[in-house]
Amino acid sequence: MPVKPKRHLSGYLILLLLPAVLFLTGFGYAGPKTSPQADNSYERRIYERFLNNEIQVMRKVQPLYDPDDEQPYYIGELFWDNDIEYCYLDIDGDGREELHIRDSGAYYAIKVRNQTLEILHEGWWISEPVKTDTLCGVLFHETSYTSELIGFITVDAEGNKDSTGPYSWYDENRNGIVDETDTFNGRGGIDRTEFLRFKEEHTIPEEYQLPWQSRRIKNFANWQDAYADFIHTLHVTGHLPYPEESRYSLVYLDADAVPELYIETGGVSINEIIVSFYNGKVRSINRYRAGMKYLDRQGLLYNDTGSISHDHDGDRGYFPCNVYRLSKGTFTEIGTGWYEYQEDEEGNLLYEGYYWEGSPVTKSVYEMRLRGLIDIRRCVEPTTRYKEKEIRKILTQDSR
Repeated sequence: MPVKPKRHLSGYLILLLLPAVLFLTGFGYAGPKTSPQADNSYERRIYERFLNNEIQVMRKVQPLYDPDDEQPYYIGELFWDNDIEYCYLDIDGDGREELHIRDSGAYYAIKVRNQTLEILHEGWWISEPVKTDTLCGVLFHETSYTSELIGFITVDAEGNKDSTGPYSWYDENRNGIVDETDTFNGRGGIDRTEFLRFKEEHTIPEEYQLPWQSRRIKNFANWQDAYADFIHTLHVTGHLPYPEESRYSLVYLDADAVPELYIETGGVSINEIIVSFYNGKVRSINRYRAGMKYLDRQGLLYNDTGSISHDHDGDRGYFPCNVYRLSKGTFTEIGTGWYEYQEDEEGNLLYEGYYWEGSPVTKSVYEMRLRGLIDIRRCVEPTTRYKEKEIRKILTQDSR
C-alpha cells in the first residue's frame, strides 16, 4: 500500500497553528465509553444521507476572522479527495455515536443534534478520534524535520471542549534524540520528562485502532470536471486566504495523457498544491513552501525551498527538500532531506549542517542521495500560470 506523503510542520508553523488549534478546541470534559446497547439507528440513517450528498451541515468559513459566518456544506464540498474514510464512535460521552470522516488533508466529527447535523470538531490531517480505557476524544500528533507536536481534545455532550496540551519538542542540537538540551513548549511550561510522559500516555495501542470504511463521495466524468470541482472546493471552504493571488497550471508529471493541476495558493501554511486524477480518483499533496520542480512525464518531483528562496521562506534556520513519486495517481514521498543556514552580518545565507532521512550527513553525501532519486538538472518548473477565471475557461473548453 502506498505511503501517504508526509505533511511536515516546521517549528514556526507549529506556532502559527497553535492559536487556531486552541480556537477550535474550546473547553470541557469527555464522558465514559458508549454503551454497547445504545441504539444509533436513527443517527445512522441521517449520517447515511449526509454521506450520500443528500443533506448539508453548517460550517464556519473563517472561524478566526469571522466566527459568525456559517454556511451549509454538502460532504463533497468539505474534502479535497473524492474518496474518504469514515467510521462511527462516541467521543462526547452521550451514548450516541458520531460520524467521523477523513481524507488525506482534513478530519471532521459530525453529530446529530435536534434532528440536524453539526460539526462537533474539525481538524487537520494529523487528527485521530480515540476511545480507550483512559482516553476519549481527538488526538493530534505530527512529527516534522526537527520537531514534534502532540495534543488531545475532549468534548462533552453539550459540545464544550478542552485541550490537553499541545506539547511540542524542538531538536535544538539536531541529533535526532529528545534530550535535555532541546526546547520543550507546553501550557504552564514543560521539560523533557513531562513531554515524554505525555507522549507515552497518548500513544494508542493497536487494539484500539478504528475500523475505517472507504467510500467515494464524488464521481467525475473526466479530469477537467474533477479539477474544476477541486478549485471550487478550495474557494468555498476558505482554504485560499488570498484567492485573488492564487495561480494555476496544467503540468505533465507522469507519462499518461492526463495532466496534473498545479496550484500556487499565495498563502503561507498551504503554499503549493498538486492534484492528480487517475481512474476517477482525485488525489493531492500540499506543500506549505514554494519551490516544486519536476521531471517532465517521468513521475518524479521535488520541493527544495533553498534553491529558490533567499527571502527566508525557510524558517527556524533550515530549508527542506522532499522527493515524491507519482504513480497511478498516488503521490509517495521517497526521500527527505534538509539543510541549515546562518545569516552573516550582510544578510547572506551561510549553509552548514546537512541531513538526510533524519541523520546528519556531509554536503557531498546529501547531494549524492538526492541525485540517486531525481536528476535535478533536468527538472523544470510550471511555466504558464493562470488566474482562476482563466483556468476555469481552459477546463471548460477542454471538456467539450
